[in-house]
Amino acid sequence: MTEWEMIQKFARGAEAIGDDCAVLEKDATHDWLITTDTLQEGVHFWRALTTFEQLGWKALAVSVSDINAMGGESKQYLLSVGLPSSVKPKDIEGLAKGLAALEKESRVTLIGGNTTRTADGIVITTTVLGTVPKGKAILRRGAGAGDAIYVTGTFGGASAGLLCLERVRHLEQPLRANRLPFVERQLSPRPPLQVGPWLRETGSVTSMIDVSDGLLADLTHIAEASKVGYVLEEARVPTQPGFEEVVRELKGDSILLKLTGGEDYELLFTVREQDVTRFERSLQDAQKQFAVSMTRVGTVVTSDKIRRVNDAAGNERKLSQLGFDHFAGG
Repeated sequence: MTEWEMIQKFARGAEAIGDDCAVLEKDATHDWLITTDTLQEGVHFWRALTTFEQLGWKALAVSVSDINAMGGESKQYLLSVGLPSSVKPKDIEGLAKGLAALEKESRVTLIGGNTTRTADGIVITTTVLGTVPKGKAILRRGAGAGDAIYVTGTFGGASAGLLCLERVRHLEQPLRANRLPFVERQLSPRPPLQVGPWLRETGSVTSMIDVSDGLLADLTHIAEASKVGYVLEEARVPTQPGFEEVVRELKGDSILLKLTGGEDYELLFTVREQDVTRFERSLQDAQKQFAVSMTRVGTVVTSDKIRRVNDAAGNERKLSQLGFDHFAGG
């Protein structure tokens, strides 16, 4: 059973389930956005290869990213922490420091939660509440034929960082200097938190998602929700400096990592076909304002049977997977 199939079993056909956040009525002018995420030791991180400060930052980052991906602004959050006896007071201080750093950057306030002892392993759950102007949340299901597909930032960096950490973990090799930016991308993701609301305000964005499972997997989530297809231009998908060199050193597949590696927490969004020219004119100032690139990487097509990745020569590239799935093969 895949992760999505399992979600559908729990959802039992509920139409409200399927986006990054639940949308609930708040008042006459705004809606609530609510999301929750869990990080578990041994699944999402290895304690020996991350600091508690990095862990606190990431635990909150993955949830505020969901609010951002629906065009909202994070406001408050709940924190549930399960800790084994091996966690020391100084570790808890580090965890709190990491959370506080992102609280300040994302302007979100802790309002409650729960703590418990675990038999083995750290478990952290964050539930973030955000707001969005009434009826203006950007969902996955709004993409239409002819829409342009855009992304913020670069891709493959977090999965390259995971490869670096796995090499250290299994072979006990020290980290080389050229790999540190990718490890940082994996352990301390930085979602483009001001960009989501700006994209909403343009009035041109028809669908949006944050890329946690992988670019192709999350683009397919949009396609399935919108009942459309897509053509993605692989050569247009940007990567951070040094990516090809590091992946080559690690004997990885740079195309697979770029297109299917998860945890970059960038935004993937579609722009209405008739608005593309106007949207492109606004990009230069926006990219300077937010210090983040926005790149067109493909086009939405009518048929939901067409989900194609083109290489630089325009030939279809076949890939062995779409992205990460916790329950694939289970």
